[in-house]
Parts: sequence; structure tokens; C-alpha cells
Amino acid sequence: MKKILLLLVLCFNVVFSKSFENTIFDYAHLASASNNVDILVSSSISPQSYVFYTSKPYPKISLEVFEKALKLQNLKLAFTGDFYYVYEPGKDNNMTSFQKSIIDKDKNLRYIKLKNNSYNDVANLLSMYDINSTYLYRSNAVTFLCDDFIYSHIKSSIDDLDNMDLPQLKFKITILETNLDFLKQKGSKLSSLFESNPIKDFHLFVNLITIPYNSQNNIVSSDKKGFYSTLNFLENQRITRIVSNPFLVARSNTEVFFSSVQNIPFLKNSTSVSNTQVSQNTSYDYRDVGLQVTLKPVIIGDKVDFSLHLIVEDLLSNSNLTPVTSKKELKSSYTLKKGELLVLSGINKVTNTNYTSGIPYLKDIWFLGNLFKIQRKETNNSVLTLSIEVF
Repeated sequence: MKKILLLLVLCFNVVFSKSFENTIFDYAHLASASNNVDILVSSSISPQSYVFYTSKPYPKISLEVFEKALKLQNLKLAFTGDFYYVYEPGKDNNMTSFQKSIIDKDKNLRYIKLKNNSYNDVANLLSMYDINSTYLYRSNAVTFLCDDFIYSHIKSSIDDLDNMDLPQLKFKITILETNLDFLKQKGSKLSSLFESNPIKDFHLFVNLITIPYNSQNNIVSSDKKGFYSTLNFLENQRITRIVSNPFLVARSNTEVFFSSVQNIPFLKNSTSVSNTQVSQNTSYDYRDVGLQVTLKPVIIGDKVDFSLHLIVEDLLSNSNLTPVTSKKELKSSYTLKKGELLVLSGINKVTNTNYTSGIPYLKDIWFLGNLFKIQRKETNNSVLTLSIEVF
């Protein structure tokens, strides 16, 4: 009797636990009938690849359950406005084209007139949304395509960027060249001259300019007047030469450039062959040789972070055929407070200058030309100093 009862229980469990197999087409049909909507399945989907099991032959399936079941099978459900569409992401080209057409259809041309020179910031904001923009310089306006949803999010941000005034500051740059050979020649005379100088912190400033490795701090915060007085004193004594002293005005995050150069011609020879005939052409290329300074500040309150690119080139030989130059280059970044002065020194420079003079044409004759020209060579040792004040 117990065996018969156990057998009956097992039979009931098998009957009531039976599951019904549905292909993706069948399952979509059940969801369509339950919600009274049209559901289409992409033709790229194989019905045997996606199977759904239900406990009833004709269950009621809500759209929410239907969509979750599709996600478990890595499928997606999209509403087109008239019907629902089941597709495989990344494999259905028809759905990709349809989505693009819907997006493009909802986009409208936007025109925003700017009050300030803020297009670069606005363009950077739009690029975060993958939006291309065009600047209309005649009206200082920006145009772009986007839908209402995105436009509602970015319009206020664009207004905020446009209403911000970019801060600006002034750089006072002083470039000095100190003749080390002259310092050695003066010797003890300079010591007595320096001892009697009444300028406050005079020795500190002299060391900062001429012997920077003896100084522990290269930022002048308070006594800038004493520093400039020291410069004037050294220049009057012909110890230091002020190469250049420009004032530069720069906006935040914008480069400012200064140069004081000579345009030097360099001989350029080229050879060409035509019909077995070889011809040599001579021309000149021109290159800037001198001092070049590039600064790019970022102003944050009273602090100024700036990058510096300094190039110093000198003409070593004044030969008309092949001029020889030397080059010093510095790239670095610094942080100053407004009103502070930064002193950069220790850029040692050895300049070997060759002078050639003589009788034109005759001095260029091979071997015999030495009889008609005079050559002289000079070597100068100096140290370069750059001071930058921000205010």
C-alpha cells in the first residue's frame, strides 16, 4: 500500500511540475497577446538559439517580465513608437540605422549668442556630449545640433561659462647676463665695493644673481625694491647687463610669447640632375637667433601656476657661409603668489666668438686667402639670470 501511495505522489509531481518550452517567437507572441501590443522579432535572431520555459501553456506575461527575460538572454527590447522590437545588440544593422534616424530626427539646430570670448570652453563642454559645434565669429555665437533633453542640461552650463571673466595678470620679466670673467678681473676691488653698499640684503641678491648655488631660496616675497636696486648697481658697475626687460599681460590658461632675436641667413646648397647635367643651386634660409620666452599661467585666486619655456641662442661665428650658434633651453613649471618674484640663475654660458675680416673676394681664395684676411677668437664666460614677477 505504501509503495502504491509513493508512486501516485511521484506521478502527481511529474504532471504538475511539467514545463513548457517556447522559442523566442512563441514567447514574444505570448507577451504580445497578454499586453495587446505588437512585438516584432529581428530576422537575424535564430529561434532555436533562444528558448524560454514556462509553467503554463498560455501564461500572461507582462512587458516588464518579458524585457527582463530578454536581458537574461542578452537580447534587448526597443519601443519604436508603433510597436516593440526584439533585437541582438551590435548584430542588427537595421536597429542601428533606426536608432540613428530617431536620434537625428529629434535633433534641432541650436544658436546661442555669447557675451564673452568663451567659445573654447563651450566647445570643450559640448565635446563631452560628442556634439560638434561651429563658431560664428561675426556674431560671436555658437551653433550645434542636439535634442531637447541634452539641450535642457547644457544650456545653463553654457550660460555659466559665458558669464565667467577669465582673470589676467602681468609678468615683469628681467633677463640678465653677468660677465664672470669681469668679476675675476675686479677681484678684491669688488669686495670693498660690495661691503660699503647700503642696500638691504645686498649680498643675498648678488649671490642669487651671480652664484645661485650659495642661495637656499630663489623666491623674493617682500624686498623686491632691494632686488631691483641691486640690479641697477651691478649694471652701473658693468658687472651685469640687462638683456631685456619686458612686461607681458596674460590671461589664465593662455600662452604669452616674447622674443628678441636676429634673423640670421644660413647658406643652403642644393644639387639637381637634368639630362645628365648636374647643376648646383644656392639659396638662403633664415633663422631666428636670440632670446625666446613662452609663459602659460593658470590663475587660481592669489596663486599663479605657470609653465615656462626659455630658449637662449647666441651667434658664435659671423661667417657669411656657415654661421655657428649655441643654444640653451629650459622647460619647467612654477607656483607663485601674486606679488612674488622668482629668480632663476645658474645657466652658465661659454661663448666662443670667431671674427673674420679681410679684403672681399681675395680672402675667399683657397690657401692664398689667408694672406688677405685676419681671424680673431674671443671666449667669454657668463651666467644667465631670469627674474619673473607676477602682479
